[in-house]
Parts: sequence; structure tokens; C-alpha cells
Amino acid sequence: MSLKPVEIYVEATDQFSTQKIFECKMVKNVTFAAVDVAETLGILTPIAYNESTGYWVKWAKPTQDVDTISVTTDYTGGTWTITVDGNTTGNLSNAASAAQVLAAIVALPNVAVGDFTVVELAAGGMDVDLGGFTVTASDQGNFRGIPVALSITVSSLTGGTGAALASTVAGIASNGTDVPRALTNGNSIGLYTTYQTTGEVMWEGKANINDIVVDSGDLSDFEYIAKKTFRGLGINIEGLTGVH
Repeated sequence: MSLKPVEIYVEATDQFSTQKIFECKMVKNVTFAAVDVAETLGILTPIAYNESTGYWVKWAKPTQDVDTISVTTDYTGGTWTITVDGNTTGNLSNAASAAQVLAAIVALPNVAVGDFTVVELAAGGMDVDLGGFTVTASDQGNFRGIPVALSITVSSLTGGTGAALASTVAGIASNGTDVPRALTNGNSIGLYTTYQTTGEVMWEGKANINDIVVDSGDLSDFEYIAKKTFRGLGINIEGLTGVH
């Protein structure tokens, strides 16, 4: 669906005159999914796109991102690595401790101290030297509320009969509903229980964080996530604190 340019202006006043400074934003009409409970979205409400259904939805605050990685096998030697959003650690021993795993993760260029916690799990089988770990994104770190691409490579481990790998992500929607992609534009939008509806959203433009409409208690989470997700989009959110 084509975008529609809309001219808007703000007034800049100095001691001599008031000038109208023209800016441009882009808006489009999108289709919202039917909801379980009818509600009205106010102006400048963050919205997300459900990749599974093809409909737009109200942005929902994500719960904590948790990756559980376990290896249930009888490896007795060799090394393995862990990758966080495309950056890979140095080699880890088959008998690495949780502290060693965390140190390797923190050493990555895209990770800071406090971004993750690592807890060692109980060994998952007879003669299992590499048991498993729960790697959790801190609720105050740089990966707060952001889906983390986390994986391991075990091809260099030795002495085992085979790996049974389990890597699961809990709490982050895989369909995109927890990632804000746009804002409702100049009119409120009604969401209904029995049918989809259309509404106009801001695709590119400018907004102030003080005008964003989110559920009570969710503003700090939106503010943090917007620093990352809106960075590559055409919406400039003014007033974000400590832009990452």
C-alpha cells in the first residue's frame, strides 16, 4: 500500500518573528486484527506487525528474553562456542563453568557487564561433562526486551557419541507483536472483537516521547526498546533518555 506524504509544521519563535518550519511525515492505512476485548487506540500509540497473520496489532510489552541451552551427551574433551547476535566467543572448554561462560559472553563487543546472567544446570545424562546453562538477558541491560539471537557450536567437542541440543527462547514473541514498528497518526483507531479494522499510522516522521500513549508502567520499556527498533525506521522519537 502506497505511502501518503503529509506536510506538517512547527512554529519557531525568536525575538524578531515567528516562522513556520515545514517538515514531512509519511502515513499509510493499515489493517488491524480483531481483538479479544474491544478498545480504542489513542493518537501516537505504538503498534506492531504480526508476521504470522499479516495484521497490525497494539504493541505489547515483551516479557524477559530467556535462552536455555543444554547439551546432553558424553563429550569428554574439545571446545565449543556461543554466539550472541552474530558475535562469537572464544573457545570454551567442554567443562566450562557458568562463570567462564559469562566471562566469555561479556567479552563480546556487543555485550556489557550486566547484560546477561548465566546459571549452570544439572548435568543431563551419564558422564555428561558439559551439562547446560540458562542464559538470561538482564531486565536492565542492553538486551532488555529485545529478542536475542543466541546459538552454540559444538563441532569441536570430542569423545562423545552425539549431541542432543536444546535451544529455546521463552517470553519473546516470534511473530513480531512485541516490536514497535509505527505509531497511530492523527485519529484514534477502534479495535473490535468480530472483525478487522483499518486505521492511519505514522510510518515516517517525528514524535516526542512525552506524547507516546502506552499502558501504565510500560513507558520505560517502550522508551528503551524504541532506542533500538526505531533507530532503523523513519520515525524519530525525541526526548529518549540515554540513547543507546
